[in-house]
Amino acid sequence: MHCQREPTAAHWVVPMASTIEPPLNFGLVCPGVFRSGCPGRHNLAFLERLGLRTLVRLIDCTYPSAVQEWVDENDVHVISCCMTPNQEPFVGLESTALLAALAVIQQPDLRPLLIHCIRGQQTTGVLVGCLRRRQRWSLTATFEEYRRYAGPTASMLDLQMIELLDTSTQAQPLGTQM
Repeated sequence: MHCQREPTAAHWVVPMASTIEPPLNFGLVCPGVFRSGCPGRHNLAFLERLGLRTLVRLIDCTYPSAVQEWVDENDVHVISCCMTPNQEPFVGLESTALLAALAVIQQPDLRPLLIHCIRGQQTTGVLVGCLRRRQRWSLTATFEEYRRYAGPTASMLDLQMIELLDTSTQAQPLGTQM
């Protein structure tokens, strides 16, 4: 008769290299469109599974070397639609940049794509909120989604931008591809 030992805690430990971790504030926006904070090296296994074709960067930043290598190796296009976030009371998000980013994320040939700013909260939230308006979501549902991702950084200026931006205007994408 063979005795089997009970598995120890070591049997249940997953090696760090095989963990799959989504970027901060990751979420599905609509089929083929995802949102998050800026991806890091620890998110690459997760991003690999999404089969991304495009990263839409809403901030002026440089990716960490591991992320840039992953972008190059996987032929992922990076489109920069840099926007300055609303900073009450003096700096407001530019509507032309917002409309250009909205035009980019609605191009089916760029999907699957990931929209991101630093933490995936305010700037990404405003862009997704404007997309929701174009998708005819109610303001209540749109604001609730914005607040869920923005948390304590939620801004009345952002909500006002989502509400008042004329999303029926078709803008040309201004993002530059790298």
